[in-house]
Amino acid sequence: MTPTRRLTSNGPLERPRVLRSVFWYAEGGYLYDVIERAERQRCDLRPNQLLALSLAPGAPRLLSHKAAISVLNVCAKELVTSVGLRSLAPTHADYAGIFCRQSAGA
Repeated sequence: MTPTRRLTSNGPLERPRVLRSVFWYAEGGYLYDVIERAERQRCDLRPNQLLALSLAPGAPRLLSHKAAISVLNVCAKELVTSVGLRSLAPTHADYAGIFCRQSAGA
């Protein structure tokens, strides 16, 4: 079943449940970063996890309280630094602790 099909719901009150079933990465305790197709989800841990928690206050929650706490704990452990948030978890293969861009003429 494709993500597009799975995102189809019977109304706005059912959408959070449907989104949870598609985007929740149970092994990591947070949301998938990208769903490219049904068989390929990217589980990169990025700060947009925190934005997902802030969506639609007063509306049906995207995540349960337990899942939201899990996202907060994982982000606090992996992304929070003394100067702000990392853009990618340091456990990711593409993580660069120090990024130095070389100019084209160098």
